Amino acid sequence: EEAQLWRTKVIPAVRACYSGPLAYGASWSPVDDYFWDGIDICGIHPYFPLVETTADPGRYPADTAITQQPDLEQIWRMSPRSWERLRLVHLNELYQRIHRPILFTEIGYRSLDSAALGTPDTSHAWCFARHRLTTRRLNAVCFPVDTMNGYIAGDSGIILKTTDSGRNWSLCRSGTNRTVYALSFPARDTGYAVGDSGVILKTNDGFARIQPLRTGTNTTFYSVCFPADTRTGYAVGDNGTILKTTDGGISWERKFCLLSSGETLQLQLRAIDFAGRQTGYIAGEQGTILKTTDGGNSWRRLNSPVTVRLNGIDFLTPDTGFIVGDQSTLIWTTDGGARWQVERFRTGSWDLLSVSVPEYDSARFACGTGGLILRAGSAWQFNGSVQYSNVYLPLRSIQVRLVNRQGYYDLVGFAAGDSGTILKTSTGGRMRVDFNEQANCYEAAFRAFWRNPERPEPLPWFYGFHFWKWETDPAPMDIEHELVIDDYTPQGKRAAQIVRHWFSR
Repeated sequence: EEAQLWRTKVIPAVRACYSGPLAYGASWSPVDDYFWDGIDICGIHPYFPLVETTADPGRYPADTAITQQPDLEQIWRMSPRSWERLRLVHLNELYQRIHRPILFTEIGYRSLDSAALGTPDTSHAWCFARHRLTTRRLNAVCFPVDTMNGYIAGDSGIILKTTDSGRNWSLCRSGTNRTVYALSFPARDTGYAVGDSGVILKTNDGFARIQPLRTGTNTTFYSVCFPADTRTGYAVGDNGTILKTTDGGISWERKFCLLSSGETLQLQLRAIDFAGRQTGYIAGEQGTILKTTDGGNSWRRLNSPVTVRLNGIDFLTPDTGFIVGDQSTLIWTTDGGARWQVERFRTGSWDLLSVSVPEYDSARFACGTGGLILRAGSAWQFNGSVQYSNVYLPLRSIQVRLVNRQGYYDLVGFAAGDSGTILKTSTGGRMRVDFNEQANCYEAAFRAFWRNPERPEPLPWFYGFHFWKWETDPAPMDIEHELVIDDYTPQGKRAAQIVRHWFSR
């Protein structure tokens, strides 16, 4: 029905005001069901899967369905033959049937965050952010407003800062040798850090200067949250401790969770998050989940579907949130905690320590012991979702943010853990070359159609391709943009110039 509309309405209307040849850019699959008889050139976006994924035999149990994307050496070795065996025969049959030359309308274009593009570590999508500042354990990652300016904190009062998206890191003077467990920045430069033995620190200038805050307790705090402004925030820790401030940390008031027995909760509280000013959640040991709907003045215990220690929490809305914990436990709710869904990754041999759910995207991320990083969709389907961090030490904190590019978006994230480990991804944790997600490889296309680069002999039905290259601007933000650099036809003409000439008539 749509093809008939093009044949009877759209194409005649275009030909009525334009006398040049017409091309149409078809999706990669299928390429048969189009109105090729009504136009002059068959245009195809060639995002064909070229190389199959392979199971990783060494790192995870043999009965798992985890797959690993091929490395660049495999791609170089296999993809030209894959083009010839899987695609060229089909395209030649299409040409014999429609008698139209074929033009590849996009090669090298980053259609997804996993499309073909170089990366510092070509085997893994999570790359090391190199530094020599510390080998201490790092516990908290915080990029408050963008992916350029961020902080990482850890043992012995370590606080690291970057202003160039992790290319370089500097060491901030925290004024303490206590362990820092968590960070919260309600504004770009105003932030709070909490940690061992009652430590709460505040900065108004991005940790250039730090002010210790007095709470009147030596309780260890594991999490801090300033959800809406720089004045109202919360800290949680050992023995059911919940503190609230409404004056930017000058004073703190103790809050409690009353149990049905009339006693107050005394369990360790590991993580806190708010969705807005009024509704917040706390997670802790023995499967503890607390909720407030009055801005943290009162807390009630929710029914929990698990009894393991819960370590990380991220709520997108007052009703929808995600919690991770020991023994590979992940739970989530879409109705404010009235009901919880439970997922355990594989055999339960990993402890999940942190969770990050970017806004406006369906991806969910979690990290934990053994260097584990998980990426899953909205249903937390774990088959194939293990990401290759290239480390085997615990990763204790992860944060992923959505970054708008020109015409698309990326998921840029950081993870930190033991021995000073800092990892970064600019591709949502996926390999830069991912042939199972409509990515493409222009090198494979060139070798397939020209066979021998020294003696090019293109196939007779192949007209040419439109070839893109991506570059990165280092300032003001880490923005990638496309540049048309070479658009060739077998006749040595530039395809883009020909197309522009056609449509300039």
